[in-house]
Amino acid sequence: MLRHRNHMIVPMVFAAMLLAWPAPGNAQTAEAPDRGRIAATFGFGLWPDVGDIQPFPGGSFDEAGFAFDLAFHWPIGHLGPATVLAGANIGASFHDSNIRGVREGEDLQASALYLTPSVKIAFGPPGGRRLYLDAGVGYYGATIDEQEDDCFFSCDIYEYYDDDALGGYVGFSADFPFGSRGSGFRLTTSVQAHFVDFDDPVSLDGNATLGGPIYTLQVGVAWNP
Repeated sequence: MLRHRNHMIVPMVFAAMLLAWPAPGNAQTAEAPDRGRIAATFGFGLWPDVGDIQPFPGGSFDEAGFAFDLAFHWPIGHLGPATVLAGANIGASFHDSNIRGVREGEDLQASALYLTPSVKIAFGPPGGRRLYLDAGVGYYGATIDEQEDDCFFSCDIYEYYDDDALGGYVGFSADFPFGSRGSGFRLTTSVQAHFVDFDDPVSLDGNATLGGPIYTLQVGVAWNP
């Protein structure tokens, strides 16, 4: 199925993040209010199921790929000494292949997208070093397609597979203050495991199953809105 899509460019360039990480003093963390948190991370995605697909033209998909995640959360209460934050995550994992497509003659790409309402339980002082336990449930979509080369804002895409399902994830993340005192920006790391079951990609491999887990390991920045 041939589709014509407009692509939105999501700028995700982070530099000069590995600066000194000053541990905030007690006075600073005691005065810091518990505010909302926005985080943008990118890094490594691992999707074992997509690597097991053996399509009829030959070749294979890469289990390892590129992943990104955008998270938006606000405090809603406390659970003992921990703070509970609610919000949402949106992200994706992209996986290349050496499988030549029949439409454009380009290599196929597999991707998994998610949009999940989620909850974070935060341990540690606001504005300081903080650990989060994460969980979310929501929409997951998977596509396998062939995209014309050297396109930017608009591309012709031929889809070999497209499905969506309900899924969820669990994970943990950690924030580390960096930069000037009170800047509000923090280095953040994130590990997630996503669980979902998609329909089998019979158009490529009638014996394959496609689903989770999909693992991500990412690094980026977090800040208070």
